[in-house]
Amino acid sequence: MTRTTLYGWGRTTPSVANLANPDSESAVGEQLATGAALIARGLGRSYGDAAQLSGGLVLSNLALDEMGAINEHGVVQLGAGVSIDQLLHVSIPQGWFVPVTPGTRQVTVAGAIAADVHGKNHHRDGSFAQHVLEMRLVTPSGTHTVSPTKDAPLFWATAGGMGLTGFLTSATIQMLPIETDKVLVDTERFADLDGVMTAMKERDHLYKYSVAWVDCMTRGAHMGRAILTRASHATASDLDQVTLKAPKPTKLFVPFDAPSGLLNALSVRAITREGGSIAELGRRKGDFFEGLISGATERPVYRLEVTRAEGVDSYDDSYAFGPVLGPLDDHLLVEGSHKQLYRRLGAQLARHEGADGVAFAVWAPDASRVSVVGDFNQWDGRKCQMRKRIDSGLWEIFIPQL
Repeated sequence: MTRTTLYGWGRTTPSVANLANPDSESAVGEQLATGAALIARGLGRSYGDAAQLSGGLVLSNLALDEMGAINEHGVVQLGAGVSIDQLLHVSIPQGWFVPVTPGTRQVTVAGAIAADVHGKNHHRDGSFAQHVLEMRLVTPSGTHTVSPTKDAPLFWATAGGMGLTGFLTSATIQMLPIETDKVLVDTERFADLDGVMTAMKERDHLYKYSVAWVDCMTRGAHMGRAILTRASHATASDLDQVTLKAPKPTKLFVPFDAPSGLLNALSVRAITREGGSIAELGRRKGDFFEGLISGATERPVYRLEVTRAEGVDSYDDSYAFGPVLGPLDDHLLVEGSHKQLYRRLGAQLARHEGADGVAFAVWAPDASRVSVVGDFNQWDGRKCQMRKRIDSGLWEIFIPQL
């Protein structure tokens, strides 16, 4: 058990808790039997403060990573800590796909059930829990095997219950058969909301997946203009060459475009805030350095240590910090009901993830690149390029020590 700081994917609400990693159902039961306040946690991809318990005990499910064989009917039993990414690496070569895919493969099976995640096929196949045949749940009163037909109230309370009904240790799910690893995609543009809604109503049933991006900020005749993307799994007859390849391995890189003070560096490495080494960054080209953190499952907290002929310096990197804005900002902006934009857009003095600096944000949905420039970076637009929030067209960056 370790005392650690935990974040959600947005890294907006950190908390300190004791983190334990039980590797068996009995070990989970022992923790629950203590009566201590606790919560379950997977890969930490939820926004906000889900799967956190400040000052309490957080039980990670990542050690519960056993994966059973997929039978001829596509049924597989999975440990709670198996990620969708791990499952797809095994299942796609065998001709099976997950029944519901959220926005990232880096979520655990238990996390997908706890949030009852949905995907772009929600209009046809519903949410993740509708494809769960059975699951094992450890509670303070004992261990339960629940399903849609056995102890159904507890099953459906657990689906979407965010870990509040107990600790999931395993689940049996029904996979989706596929003939290839490809999808056939159709993309259409619409001038207004009526057009895209009519198209979805009339033809969405013909596609496995459907998603529309709607512009709610444009006024006048083009209000609600949209891009509609729909797709279905390609069959063997659709392709000249049939393949069933696993997804490419996930790699987590440290992004770094050297500011002027780091030019002509002899070497660069990523370090912890306390000075411990994380990774050496190799010179890719000119003064651009890049490094790979093998086995990392989440964005690291790091600084940059730069060795030059005249000595060694360390710097905070803007890209080491998570976003300041959140999904609620995206939603309210697109909806046109955000009443605190004057506190969110522009340049705002901020203390973010333990550092003082300035948070910059601007709405520019049609821009291909937005940068913050000034005397501090020699007015070079390559150095402080802002991140785009796809859901809203907002761009943002936090620049520490500015």
